[in-house]
Amino acid sequence: MVFLILAALGVAVGLWTGGSLSNLRWLRPGWLWLLGAALVVRIVGYSPLGNYDWVRYAHVIADVAIVVWALLQIKVLPGVWLVALGTALNLVVITANSAHMPVDTSTGYAIAHPGGLYVAAGSSTHLNVLGDWIATPVWLGGVISPGDVIAALGVGVIGFAITRFSGSATKLDALRPGSQSGRE
Repeated sequence: MVFLILAALGVAVGLWTGGSLSNLRWLRPGWLWLLGAALVVRIVGYSPLGNYDWVRYAHVIADVAIVVWALLQIKVLPGVWLVALGTALNLVVITANSAHMPVDTSTGYAIAHPGGLYVAAGSSTHLNVLGDWIATPVWLGGVISPGDVIAALGVGVIGFAITRFSGSATKLDALRPGSQSGRE
């Protein structure tokens, strides 16, 4: 939910400061299907299916896919490097804990599916400082990690950037086959 709110906020601030949704026509992120597939796998990981080992490991692979996708889009989407960094931080802590995200239960967050993607943080979990310990209202998820905060900020920056900047033709466009800007 934090991601959606910051994306909407980024777009709203972009529009409020003179941006336009028509700028979306310039947006051409490659491999968008990979991002979509990775997000679907991540959503499944948060469900009761997250109790299955293969789903948790698919979640790890999905996080790797998101990081790779984001790194490939650095020149296309301003702020996407924050998405890559935040997701990489989550990937590190999840990988260090055998495909589990440690959650600080002292925040009041109750793990809905114990043994699934989330496990209670404690002496047997690793890198708890990168786990979910930042308390949020229940409607925002209840608890988030530093990686979630960084990635969500990146999504907000992307939302702002795609409305504010027109993405007008660049020298790179001249390299595309059939580009009018490449013919002189």
